[in-house]
Amino acid sequence: MAALRRELEALRQTVALLAESRSERDEPEVALAPPEPTPEAQARRIEARFRNLEDARYAEVRDEAWAHRTETEAAQSLAVEGSFVESFECAASLCELRARHDGHSDAEHFRSHLVMARVGEELGAVRWTTDGEQTVAYFLRVGASWPPEDSESDPTFASAP
Repeated sequence: MAALRRELEALRQTVALLAESRSERDEPEVALAPPEPTPEAQARRIEARFRNLEDARYAEVRDEAWAHRTETEAAQSLAVEGSFVESFECAASLCELRARHDGHSDAEHFRSHLVMARVGEELGAVRWTTDGEQTVAYFLRVGASWPPEDSESDPTFASAP
């Protein structure tokens, strides 16, 4: 986190120097596009977002009837050859799925299935991350809102409506 702050401060200083340089030459100011995040920065942001989702799910008080019904339906609708659902646990508005895959193509097939699968009528949105061998996904109960982003993360993550 400290490295990101230093990087942000360095970028701010560079922008300030460029603005000074342009004003001295009486050139029109050109808006600078923000730099593309590095793959490492994107990975850190995704990891922070999923930690935030995990924390939010554990903080919820479990709605026993809804969670049990949703978990039971998930066991039936998320079975995909080449993938093994290790866990699917719900609380009040968030469900967390953890799955392992036989290979990269199985992981891709599973992700495609996540978008199309309907786990009951009460789960509407899904966000996931995968490393090719494991998928972690969060499902959101219809009518609920995703937990707020923490101030250090960025909404750069895989998402499906």
